[in-house]
Order: sequence, then C-alpha cells, then structure tokens
Amino acid sequence: MTAKKPSTSRRTFVKGTAASAAIAPFFIGRSAKAAYEAKTVKMMSVAPANTPWSALALKFKKHLEKSSEGQLKAKFYGGGVSGSELETLKACADGRVECWAGSMGAAASIASAVGATELPYLFKNPKAAYKSMTANRQLFHDIFWDAGFKLVMFAENGVREIGTTGFEVNTPADLKGRKIRVQESKIHADFFNAAGASTVQMGITEVLSSLQTKVVEGMDNTKLYAQAMGAFGTLTHWSETQHIYQPAVILFSRKGFWDNLPTELQEAIALDSKDVLKMENRGMRSIWALNGQLKQNLLDMNITVTEPDLGPWQKLAGGVHKKFEKRATKQGVALLKALR
Repeated sequence: MTAKKPSTSRRTFVKGTAASAAIAPFFIGRSAKAAYEAKTVKMMSVAPANTPWSALALKFKKHLEKSSEGQLKAKFYGGGVSGSELETLKACADGRVECWAGSMGAAASIASAVGATELPYLFKNPKAAYKSMTANRQLFHDIFWDAGFKLVMFAENGVREIGTTGFEVNTPADLKGRKIRVQESKIHADFFNAAGASTVQMGITEVLSSLQTKVVEGMDNTKLYAQAMGAFGTLTHWSETQHIYQPAVILFSRKGFWDNLPTELQEAIALDSKDVLKMENRGMRSIWALNGQLKQNLLDMNITVTEPDLGPWQKLAGGVHKKFEKRATKQGVALLKALR
C-alpha cells in the first residue's frame, strides 16, 4: 500500500474522533512509517520556561512523538530565543519553521481576521471566550488554513491589564501622554491611543529592559506573563482594567510541514482526538486557576493593585470595534459576528 500525500484543499478540522482513533492504530507502523522519513518538528514560542504555556507545548511535543511512533521528533524553542513572535510566525508561514505557539494578536499579523478575538471587552470572561471560540473552531481553522497554517489547538495568555512605574491608573485620563508599551497590534494601539497614551509598539522580549531604562512608563499584559517575564520587580502599580482577553494558538506550517505529511500520519496525529482536546481544555483551566495567586504575588511585592470603575474604559471599546470592522476582511467580519 502506497502512502498518499494529502490534498492541500483539506479544510476540515473535526473529522470525528472515533474515526481518527480507529484509523491511527491501523496505519502507524505500516505505510506512514515506511514512506515518511523521520522529521524534527521545531516549535517556536516566546513563552518563558516553567510556565503553563511551556508545559502545554511539552505535553503536545510528547503527543506528537508518541502518536507518530517516533516518525516525528519535536524540539521546543521557548523564551523567544529564536526571534520575536512576529519573526517566528513569519518563518512558520514561509515554511522555515514547522510549528508556532503564540498570542492571537500576533497571529493576526498574518491571519488578520482572528484579530477580532482581541477587541476590548468582547467577552464577559475567559470561560465565555473559550466557549465561543470552541463553538467556532471550524471558522478559525478555515481562516488559518487560508493564511498558510493548520490550527492545532487553542490556548490563552489571559486578561490583559495595565502595569506602570511611578503612577497609578484609574481612568483613561491617567494615561494621557504616558509612554505605554503595547503589543504590535492595531487593535491594542487603537485602544491605548483612544485613552490618550503615547503608545510604543514593541516585541515582548524588549519590554523588561525598556521598563528598567524608562523608555516606557508602563505596559499592558496579563498578570501571568508579567510575572513570567520578571516585570513584577520593576512595576509599582497594577490596574485591573481587564480590557482585552487574549487567546493564544498552536499552529502548524502548511508549507513547511502539514501539507507534506502522508494522510495516514496526519490521521495518526489525530488533532481532533479526545486526548488533544482534553490537553487544550486542561491548559486553559490551569491558567484560570492562577489568577488569585498572581494577584497575591503582586501584593506581596508591594505593588499597589487598583480595581478601577470599568465604565470609562468600556466606553473606549466602541470606537476600536468600529475601526476593526471598517478595515476587516469578510472573514474578520464573519468571525466577529459569530463570537458576539
């Protein structure tokens, strides 16, 4: 039996877990093993070591190696050692890197439609966001497919808030003229520009040194990432604005990996299997469970934590949503409609 190369028009994410489970044991060790030379899958991310994100990546690494019976070996490059989120995403799209894990905001630099997920105050809470995303998994898959990627699974960075050095933030007026680092994203910049901040877009690997040298006076990020990058030791104030929920994703390169796999090996990896979906779900829940402890960590480091009235912040969201809808592709408009 000759191993078949997959059609590049394959666009279905959910093919039925029972079917995949039945097919995988049959093909592993037969045509897929005989026809496909073992390959090392490079997994690129800015996720620091010893975080829920790196733990999820390592679990998926084990899944790849086990499900392929050694035909795929995976190596995780975390902490941005191989470049910024945008640099490594571009490498993945171009086929120079097999796998990428990062924020949806970064992914939107190529698959612009998924930027809809990061519109301010779009979701009630992370659980509601995850429910909405999983209900529209096929739409996400199609958007990424058209951009040159195969969707592997969802993850999350958490809820973005504001950390500053030397001043407290309660209302948007408190940011007027302040140099605030924002992610390299039109949506993020639009939100902080609406608040009157002097926005500085930069990659995450530059942020800590920029805070320490006062190139910027503050930043927005999730509590978890701020702690993981070491920012808690530099910040003096933290404002729980909860302005943007930020999902994350793991993607395969179509050009550099997925489209070159034999169909049987694709089935063996079983991205729609119960094991992979359970891995995704547990990864999300592991982050949700940390929020209380992360806030306590801020307080323990004598960082002033404020809970501002969200009303003035939410008023900024409408203009940001309108700007996105004006420039969005048809896929972006469709995704936003589905998520609302």
